[in-house]
Formats: sequence, C-alpha cells, structure tokens
Amino acid sequence: MLRYLLLIGVAAGVAAYFLVLRPELVKTEEDLGAIASQIAGRPVAIECQGVISHAIDVTNREGEVEFNPSGEPGDTAELKRDICKRLGSFPDTELDSRYECLTSATDCPKEIVSRVTAVHALSHESWHLAGVKDERITECYAMQTDELVATRLGVSSRLGRAIAVYYATQIYPHLSTTYRSHSCRTGGRYDLNAGSRAWP
Repeated sequence: MLRYLLLIGVAAGVAAYFLVLRPELVKTEEDLGAIASQIAGRPVAIECQGVISHAIDVTNREGEVEFNPSGEPGDTAELKRDICKRLGSFPDTELDSRYECLTSATDCPKEIVSRVTAVHALSHESWHLAGVKDERITECYAMQTDELVATRLGVSSRLGRAIAVYYATQIYPHLSTTYRSHSCRTGGRYDLNAGSRAWP
C-alpha cells in the first residue's frame, strides 16, 4: 500500500512539473534568452539547470558557456536553478523596504544581495556568449550592463541603476584577481562608455 501511495505521489509530482512548473521555466528561459541575445549581438539561448543536475551540483559557478577549441562560444548558456528562479520572479515589488539598502549605508539582506548577483550572472554569461572569454574583461563588461539587464527584467531605471552601482561598489572590489582588472574603471581600457562620467 505504501509503495502504491509513493508511486501516486511521484506521478502527481511529475504531472505538476510538466503542467505547471515546466511551462513557467520555458517562459523564463525565453525571456532571459532575449536579453542575452541583445547583449551578445546574435541569437542565443539560456537554459536553466534541471532538477537532477541541481541536486548533484557541487560547483560554485552561477552559470557557464562552453567555448570550442578555436575559442568560439556556444549558442547557449546554462544558469544555475536558483539564479533562474530569482530572475524569473522579477520585477519584485520595488516598494519592499529591503531594497532601500542598495542606496544607503545599511547592510542588505541576503535575499536582496542574491537578486543583485542573479542579475549580474545573466549579464556575465551574456558577454561570454558574445565571444568574450577573458573573465576579467567579461566581468567588467557585465558590470556595465547590469542596469540594462535589470530594467529588461522589468524594474524601474532607478532600481536598475541602484543594482548596478551596488554590484560595482560592494561586490566587485572583493572578487579575486581572476575577475578584477585595474583597467575596469571610468576611462579605462574596458570602459564601454568612454567619455561618460557615469560608472559603471
């Protein structure tokens, strides 16, 4: 009897996934793919990590793009399941007082920081899809694209700007040298908007 009930439970779970959760995931992947394509300058796709892959994943990467031996990127980036969940829930309510920390001296809750890093993960992998392989350059370009990504996800330009500035001032300086460059600054070699005083 117990085995029978377990089988029914598994079947119901599978049915719910394909009837409810999978269509939502496909929509999220399509939306994120459109944003990534805009940055990459070509049609590309975003795939969200599957349930089984997520369960056995022990890496700390937020996403990945494979490059062939010639240094050319594939057409698809995979994002971690948690990253996709956060991106799929945008726009979150901007009236949430927790977002005020992005422009104040107070510490941000973990959930808000995770939303900032999720936006950046999409920016980062999109630049890999554009053909940028060097992590320092990719990170610098992505940081300057976070505002665009956030607003494309549906937040206001004010919140999009706050997300970008928070990442640049509170997260980027603490990354390893694998991801940081002295040329990533206003007027630097990797400044995408040379001549503008705005940063990032």
